[in-house]
Parts: sequence; C-alpha cells; structure tokens
Amino acid sequence: MYHENNHSKNKIAVKFNIQTNQFRNWISKKPQLLKVQPDVKRLNMGAKPKYPALETALLTWVKELYRNLENMSDVELIQNIKSAQP
Repeated sequence: MYHENNHSKNKIAVKFNIQTNQFRNWISKKPQLLKVQPDVKRLNMGAKPKYPALETALLTWVKELYRNLENMSDVELIQNIKSAQP
C-alpha cells in the first residue's frame, strides 16, 4: 500500500479530500473492511435481536398486514389490530 511505503498519511488524506483521522481509522479496520460485502455501509450493524423468533414473526405479521392494507379502510385496519392483540 502507498501509506506502507513511508508516505505521509496526512498527504494521502489531503489528496483524496478526506480527514486524516478517517484515513487512520480505515487503516486500523482494513481486515474487517476487506471481509464485508461491497454494499454494506456500516461495519457495526447494531445489537443482535434478543428474541429473533419474535422479530421474525412480527415482521411476517407486518408484511401480511401491508399486503391486506389495500383492501381495508382505516377503521377496519384499527379493528383488525385490536382483535389481533391477546
């Protein structure tokens, strides 16, 4: 790499119009950055769900609700939500 050949990190950052701190951060996270998919915007995707089965069931329920939303009025939607609650 260019910075590994004793070139100034500051000059490299100026050349590519980024902060020196950002460049140092990328160098320190190089192994992680090379492993991720190209479309990933952040390395830390947040905390893993505590209840993954519940998250999956809730997502399925919401998607189904949106599919049926086209045929429902607001009043019917509210009634369905209330009837689905235990």
